[in-house]
Formats: sequence, structure tokens, C-alpha cells
Amino acid sequence: MTGLGEILPEINWSLILFTLLLSSAVALLGDILGMKIAKKRITLLGLRPKYTSSVITALTGMVIAFGIMVALSILSDTVRTALFSMKYVQRQITELTASLQTSRTESELMEIQYIDSLEKLERSTTELEDTKKEISQLKTQRESLQSQIESLSLEASTLRKGLEEVREGKVVAFAEELLAQEVVPEGVSDEDLLDIMARLKDKVRFVVSRRVSMPYQDISVSWDEADERRVMDRCKVIDSRKVIRARAKSNVIAGEPIYLEYRVYESVQVYREGEILLRRVLPPSMGNDEIESALHSVLREVNGIAVRDGILADPLTRTVGQIDATDFYEAVEKLKDASTPQIVEVLADRDIYTEGPVRVLIKVEPSGR
Repeated sequence: MTGLGEILPEINWSLILFTLLLSSAVALLGDILGMKIAKKRITLLGLRPKYTSSVITALTGMVIAFGIMVALSILSDTVRTALFSMKYVQRQITELTASLQTSRTESELMEIQYIDSLEKLERSTTELEDTKKEISQLKTQRESLQSQIESLSLEASTLRKGLEEVREGKVVAFAEELLAQEVVPEGVSDEDLLDIMARLKDKVRFVVSRRVSMPYQDISVSWDEADERRVMDRCKVIDSRKVIRARAKSNVIAGEPIYLEYRVYESVQVYREGEILLRRVLPPSMGNDEIESALHSVLREVNGIAVRDGILADPLTRTVGQIDATDFYEAVEKLKDASTPQIVEVLADRDIYTEGPVRVLIKVEPSGR
């Protein structure tokens, strides 16, 4: 609560004192004037002196009030405004109040819009980050595709070169084609390894000589001495059964030397003789084409199983198996004559090691047996 000591200094004492003095002076003049009128028995508008005195007193009060208003209006802007401009001030207050309310409403709307803008900015920032991630992923994909394109371009170039070689002369061996392989038994000596490598080269010459109808002695074979020594050393590191494969290093045209590269693999027994590799039931009453197609499908499945079990596939054909044509068509005849579902079993023809080939037999018997 505001104290009296704080209120008193704020009071306009000069204005109050002036008003009191002015009121006293006008009242005194009015009293003197009334007394004179009463003594002289002056009447106003035919009134009795008593009533005339009362009218004079009332007029004096009006003059006092008017004088106070004039004095206050001259000395105080606030009083002058209250007396002569109150309605104007009230209209201004009303208009300012309405303007203030409008400003508050606009401020609230602007605040809401600001919040919406912040939310939109956050969403836009998130979308921008997502877009940046997508752009990064697209760049990675583009680099991967570029790498694939370069790889495919190199492969296409190699294929074009091979095609040109095929057109210019007879290709007797393709790059990475398996030409021969030799088993290295346990406990071999250096002399044994030299004999094995020599036999491996002789097999390559024999294979190529049959393709080009040239004498065995005229086939030229080249190899890297360091590569051959590395292969021989690896065969002696661990005393176990191994297989050495000789492959063409590049496409070989008839009359050109054959450049060999070697691969060494551990060799273990994968299948025993008579072991069942796959068993399937085939329906009866199929035609020859359907039977042959079904058997080929079975053999392809056996090929995939053998590769998964560790048999080394041919680098070019990706096949591992062999089957006697007579055995295959005997199975076709049995299936063609069958009137009931038949069980087809594919068995290992002999003990089969990592190097293959997977020689198989086809056994056909009724499913009810």
C-alpha cells in the first residue's frame, strides 16, 4: 500500500491553494454585494429583497464554480482535457483499446504462425537430411554401377578380343579352361613331384593335339618356373593327398604356345562307391522327351549337390559329373515302360574325391518295393 509520505509530494499544492484563494475571494465579493443589495432593499425582477439576496448568492456560487473551472483549465492540461475533450478522449481510448486487442490477436496469430514455421522448418530439416542420405546412397550406387560398367567393359573387351581370335583362327583352348589334372599322393618326394608335373604337361599336350589334329610332339607348352616351384613347395608343406590342376592362362589359337597356370587343392574322399547321391520319384506314363528332361533335371540337381559337398567344378562349364550314355538310355527305357511311379536313385559309380569327376549310375525301381 502507498504511504502518506509518498502521496503528499505528488499533490499539486499550488493549484489547490490558488483554487481556495479564488473561491474565497469570489465568495467574499458575493457576500459584500449581497449585503449592499439587502441594505438598499434592491429588488431583482420584482422579487422581494430576501429572495433577491438568495439569487445573488446562487449567482455568486455559479461564478465561483465557473471561475474555478476557468482557472483549472488554464493551469492544468488534464482538467482542460476532462472538461472540453472527454468524449474525444473516450473515443480515442475505445479506438486504442480495439487497436490493442487487434494487435494482441495479430500477435497471437503471428505466434501460431511462428510455431507452424518452426514445425515446417523441422520437417524440412528432416526431409533435407533424408534427401542427403538418399543422395549419398545414390552416389554409392552410382560408384558401384560405374565399377560394374568398367568391369563389364573390360569383360566385353576381352570377349571382343576372343571373338576376333576365333574369327582369325581356331581357338583350341579358352582362358581358365581346365586342360588336365594330376593327383599328388601322400609322402611324395621331389623326384615324384617332378614326374607328376611332367605327366601333367604331357596330358595338356595330348588334349590339345586331339583338338587340332597335330602330332603330340608339336604342341608347345610354356609355364612360369616360379609358379611351378610354388606349387611343388605347397604340395610338400603338409603331407596329405592333393590335386594339381593345369589351366590355360589365356585363349590359345592353333599353332600358338599354351601358357599354363596351376592351382593346388586338398583332395579328400567325398563319396564312397555305391553311395546314393539323390533319390527322386517320377510318375508313370511319360513320353521320351519328358523322361529325358526329368533325368537331366535330376542330374543337374546332383551336380549342384556335388559342388556344395566340395567337388571341384570345371571353371568354364561348372559341371562335375559324368554318366555313361548307355546307362542313361537304359534308365529312359525303364521309365517309359513303367506303369507305376518309379524311384530314381543316382549312385556313385566309384570312390569319388575332391577332384572328381563324379561318375554316377542311375538305378530305377518301382516305388512300392
